[in-house]
Amino acid sequence: MVAIAEKLRARRSRLEFVFDRPQVLGSAFLAPAILYVLLLVGVPFLLAVYYALSAYTIYNPSYHFVGLRNFIDVAQSDIFRRTLANTFVFTIGSQILVSSSASSARCCCFAHFPGEKSCAH
Repeated sequence: MVAIAEKLRARRSRLEFVFDRPQVLGSAFLAPAILYVLLLVGVPFLLAVYYALSAYTIYNPSYHFVGLRNFIDVAQSDIFRRTLANTFVFTIGSQILVSSSASSARCCCFAHFPGEKSCAH
């Protein structure tokens, strides 16, 4: 009788203390955060792929697979090419402006001027 009780107690104690192991407890605490991030990022990403590869519109919400045809149509559009070129011009131009302005500001800040000893660095 004692052997049966000890066997039952040993089996029960293994199940009771599953969460006392660091690997299990860490996984249990981390699982909801990982699930939340996957749902927050994964679901919208999969929906974007779904919409990009279909002819889905608000007026006709039925699924019609078109593959990469949407991307080919956009790449062949003159408006898209002009917009892409304008984006590169704006990006490169703004970086040149920011770099030159920062360089000028650096030169002004480190230049010697009257009364600089009274300024705390």
